[in-house]
Amino acid sequence: FGPAEFLNVTLAELCERICQPFGIPVRDEVGDTRRFPKFGVEPGETALAAIEKACRQRAVLAMGDGLGNLLLTRGGRGK
Repeated sequence: FGPAEFLNVTLAELCERICQPFGIPVRDEVGDTRRFPKFGVEPGETALAAIEKACRQRAVLAMGDGLGNLLLTRGGRGK
């Protein structure tokens, strides 16, 4: 994944745009509507590293859902 800059995107929108070239759908269980005014992907940074970096900033977990999707969720008790 090459250097890129994303402007005014939510976490889900950012993940969708990063995953789109790989054909990976994103399932958002968090619904965080806060926007990143500017989010940069460093040269040589992998798509997964960029997603994890963004998720850490929003206290969100990114993981596979077992059905081929990227799942955005929060840890804790429940389900």
